[in-house]
Amino acid sequence: MSPSFGKISYRFQTPRCVKEKKADFSSQKLQRINGVLCLTICAIGVWYLAQINSLATKGYAIRNLEKAIAEQVKAREQLEVTIAKDSSIFALKQRMDALHLVRSDRIEYIKPRQPVAVAP
Repeated sequence: MSPSFGKISYRFQTPRCVKEKKADFSSQKLQRINGVLCLTICAIGVWYLAQINSLATKGYAIRNLEKAIAEQVKAREQLEVTIAKDSSIFALKQRMDALHLVRSDRIEYIKPRQPVAVAP
C-alpha cells in the first residue's frame, strides 16, 4: 500500500446551490389530513356495509320469489293433470250418465229460405 491512500478523506458536502427543503407541515395540518382520511375511510366503510346489506336483502327476496315460482309450477302441473283426467272420454261418459243426457242420433240442420243479415 502506498502512503497516499491513507491521506485521502472522503467528505461529501452538498453544494451551496442546492438547499434542503424542510417540511412545512405543522401538527395542525397533519391532524386535519388525518381527520379527513379517517372520515373518508369511515364513509367508504359505511357505504360498503350498506351495499352488502342491500345485496343480501335482494338475495333473500329472489330466493323467496323462486320458491313461489316453484310452488306455482307445481300447482299448474297438478291442474293440468286434473284437466286431463276430467276431459278424458271415460270421465265425460260418466258425467253424461250422471246428468241423464241422451246421445242424439238424428241431427237436423235448418236452412233459411232467404239470406239473413244481422244489424248491429
